[in-house]
Amino acid sequence: MEICLIGGGNHKNNELGEVFLELSKVIKPEAKILIIPFATDNSRYESWMASITQAFSIMENVSIELLK
Repeated sequence: MEICLIGGGNHKNNELGEVFLELSKVIKPEAKILIIPFATDNSRYESWMASITQAFSIMENVSIELLK
């Protein structure tokens, strides 16, 4: 199991592009990823999850879950 902590940033404007590129080198295909948002309002989870799924799309067949 790998643990990665990312301290914020806007993935919509490619601010985290380099972070996701480095993660793509470490995360194996078929990996299960759990996102634990510490500073996201519950009302924004759905749109936030859609954008996170898009950001992780550079990785092969990963499964992404969002802890509520």
